[in-house]
Amino acid sequence: NQIQGPIGFCDMDQEGMLIEGYDKPGMLITIYNAPYYKEHMEALGYTKSVDWVEKRITLPEKPLEKMNKLSQMVLKKFKLTLIEPKKRKELGPYIKDIFKLLNVAYEDLYGTVELTPGLNKKYYDQFIILVNPNYVKLIYDENNEIAGFGLAMPSMNSAVKKHNGRLFPFGFIDVLSAPYRKTEVLDLYLVGVMPKWKDKGLTAVLMDSMITTALAAGIKYAETGPELEENKQVQAMWKFFDVEEHKRRRCWIKEL
Repeated sequence: NQIQGPIGFCDMDQEGMLIEGYDKPGMLITIYNAPYYKEHMEALGYTKSVDWVEKRITLPEKPLEKMNKLSQMVLKKFKLTLIEPKKRKELGPYIKDIFKLLNVAYEDLYGTVELTPGLNKKYYDQFIILVNPNYVKLIYDENNEIAGFGLAMPSMNSAVKKHNGRLFPFGFIDVLSAPYRKTEVLDLYLVGVMPKWKDKGLTAVLMDSMITTALAAGIKYAETGPELEENKQVQAMWKFFDVEEHKRRRCWIKEL
C-alpha cells in the first residue's frame, strides 16, 4: 500500500534522491539528478521518508593529538588490536568477518537487509579491485573477534570524469590506478562497530588511523558517504573536525 524510493535492494546499493548540493562533486557510489526532480516528486504527492546527509571535512595539517591519545587509551583499556593491511592479498582472511560485522552493525538502519553469502561475493568481486588496502582499518578484541571496521578510498572523480564515465577503450586504466594516485580528497565509505563495542571509542580509533594515513598521502579533505541524519553515532564522529554539510538526499514515500 506504499511506494518508496529511490532505495536499493540492500544498503550497499545506491539510494536517495539528491535534493541539496547539486553543484558539489558526488561520489562513485551516489546518484546524481537535476534540481527539478524534488519539485516534481512533491507535486506528485510524495513526502519525506528519511534523509541522508553528506559532509565535506577539512583535515588538519597534522594528526590530532587529542584523538590519537583517545585512540591509544581505548586500545589499551579494552585490549584491542588495530590491524592496518598494506597489500590486497592481506585482506583475504578478514573478508568473512567484515561482512559479518556489516550485517550486525547495520541491521537496525533504514533500508538494511541481511547480506547473503551470494551478495557478499558480489560486492567483494565488485569492489576489491578498487580498494587501496592502506585505507582499510580493522579492530579485533583479545578473543580474536572482529570489533570494528573502516573503509575509505581516494576519490575517483577525476579518473571517471576524464573519460566521461566510460571504461573503454582506455578509461579502465585510469579508474584502476586511481586508488593509488595522489589526490586531495578521500571518500569515506564504511565504518562499523559491533553492538557490544558501541560508545567505547572504537570509531575514534578507526578515524585516527584513517586520518593519519590520509595526511601522510597529502590528502586535504574527506567526503562522507550518505549518512542518515538521525544516526547520531555516526554524526558524532566529526566533532573533532571542521565540517560542512553540503549535500542531502531523500527517500520519498507515498500512500497508494
